[in-house]
Amino acid sequence: SAIANAPVCQLGWHWKLGMFRRRSSVTRYLLSETVDFSDDADSDFENTARTRQRVFPASAEKGKMRTVDTSRLKTSDICHDVTLTSGQKRVCRLGMSSCNRNSVALLQSRQVVGSQSGGGLSSSSKAVVASCYLPNCVETVARFGSRVFVGIFSQDGSVFLSSCQDHHIRLFDTTNGKFQCFKDINAMEVGWSVVDVSYSPDQNYLIYSSWCDCIHLCAVHKENSVHIPLNLRPNGHSFCPFSVRFSQDNAEILAGASDGCLYIYDRHRDDRTLRVCGHGEHINSVAFADDSSKLLISAADDGIVSVWDRRTLSEEDPCPVGQFAGHGAGMTFVDPKGDGRHLITNSKDQSIKLWDIRCFSSKEAVMRAIRLVAAESMRWDYRWQEAPDKCQSDNR
Repeated sequence: SAIANAPVCQLGWHWKLGMFRRRSSVTRYLLSETVDFSDDADSDFENTARTRQRVFPASAEKGKMRTVDTSRLKTSDICHDVTLTSGQKRVCRLGMSSCNRNSVALLQSRQVVGSQSGGGLSSSSKAVVASCYLPNCVETVARFGSRVFVGIFSQDGSVFLSSCQDHHIRLFDTTNGKFQCFKDINAMEVGWSVVDVSYSPDQNYLIYSSWCDCIHLCAVHKENSVHIPLNLRPNGHSFCPFSVRFSQDNAEILAGASDGCLYIYDRHRDDRTLRVCGHGEHINSVAFADDSSKLLISAADDGIVSVWDRRTLSEEDPCPVGQFAGHGAGMTFVDPKGDGRHLITNSKDQSIKLWDIRCFSSKEAVMRAIRLVAAESMRWDYRWQEAPDKCQSDNR
């Protein structure tokens, strides 16, 4: 059996709240019981991964761990914000260290403070209490006959979605400790697999993408049978929107695709309203920077993160307001904090980076990063090899 590993950004790290969300003491797995390696590329990968010795960077062979300088991070606004919302400042006030958090002390504090203010535990105190309890047992909740490529919770955690290579999208009710499938969507126009899925902010709809010209809109709830294609009208063939996202007001859908272009689909006009050639390689992840939907973020296989301003953006001469260079390989995911200032990125160089939108990289750094990524991308396979030292050090 193969355990489906979701990207790091989809493992429940709700960094917008500054804390982990743990809904129970049980770690739950989705398992693929039988795997069909009929796809040539995947078959080659599986055979190679089984037979070739894993390559580790020189520093790992010597048993040395890389150290990261976090001095600037510790004095930043985001550090103050996260420690405040996660309850770490409250822990310090109660005289507890970060590794010795006493839930009883927090409850006693609640009795004193709560009785005076008429309130209960604050969200930061709840975060501290929750961080004291880690899952300590494993439960298999679903088994599939093909590989799982997507697994995400809805914003409130009440629905879990899985997407398999069998072209089915399954929705599970996770309220009150349950894990019951309440809807099975048979995806349309699927080439190879469903690649990405995203919920609408009101959690009534979802969109999914695959290797075809259309993204598809579906209803989440069982009583609604909406399932319609939305044509992005790309140029050329062999097209796939690798990443799709709703705007906060549900009016637009943003997509990043295999042709290196950004697409915006207007739901009211029922048509694509923008196509911007933003990168020289596949765009693997896109996002709206904040609720205003004015700033767009794209991350691509060229190792660059670009920020675009809708108010100054044109299809004829697209120019980002700024770019970030620092990863040594292609990007896999970008996730903004929602404050219009900070975002995190995940890369094939097996690192996560935190960025401040107010501090863009220079043009020289961007060009140097593009050259490095292009040179290193042909020398190793991120799916089963450790990132070479050059990827992790040259582009810090």
